[in-house]
Amino acid sequence: MMLAFLFLRKVLRNTKNISFPLMISQKVGVILYRLHLMYINRCKVKNLNKKQSKEINMKKLSLFALLLACASTLFAQRTETLFGRNSLGLTGIWGASTHNFSFYDGSDQGNSAYIQGGYGGLEFGRRIFVGWGGFRMNDFVDLENGAEDFTLRYNGPMISIAPLAEKVIHPRFGALFGSGRVKLSDNSSDKVIVIQPSLGMEINVLSWFRIGLEGGYRFVTNENIPNLDSEDISSPFAQVDFRFGISW
Repeated sequence: MMLAFLFLRKVLRNTKNISFPLMISQKVGVILYRLHLMYINRCKVKNLNKKQSKEINMKKLSLFALLLACASTLFAQRTETLFGRNSLGLTGIWGASTHNFSFYDGSDQGNSAYIQGGYGGLEFGRRIFVGWGGFRMNDFVDLENGAEDFTLRYNGPMISIAPLAEKVIHPRFGALFGSGRVKLSDNSSDKVIVIQPSLGMEINVLSWFRIGLEGGYRFVTNENIPNLDSEDISSPFAQVDFRFGISW
């Protein structure tokens, strides 16, 4: 644009009427020069805006990355994996001596029978116990309703869950699924299936010693003995466990 302005001015100077063309050329030159300045300023502003916009975008991106890192750290602290630290990995080995009092309707022994046993197993995540237990009655149960006198022994896998296990006193839920045998006073016997859910509480006495106080119901099925039904053998119970072991 400046070259065009100089060329036009030179041409007009060579003409006879020099005053009018010179005035026109000066006006045109001023207009072109101002337009040139406006174009330069606009380019500067545009470049500046681009730079500022780029800086703002970089700041937004950095802030988003920081928030994402904080969120990842927060959720990483709360997330537990199956075999990592603070997870369901192996955390202990425990065994117990069990003293069970079962209550039968019409029993000559004051409606109760004593069952002794024990179990052992592994602890996972300090809250889940998986093991194997075995139990048996010491004496025959003599029912008043004309049913056969019997004793019961059974064993099988068991599982229990202890929420808030780090507390001194905390709840505990368990279940046993096993098989056993009912024996009559005439030495005849029959196989049975035993399902024994329970709930109660556990007391952390020492790091290697715990006491469990539980109650539940023992379902005994699949018997095929005359004058003895599943209802006669099944019963509610109360149980005391003395648990010994170690957790790490």
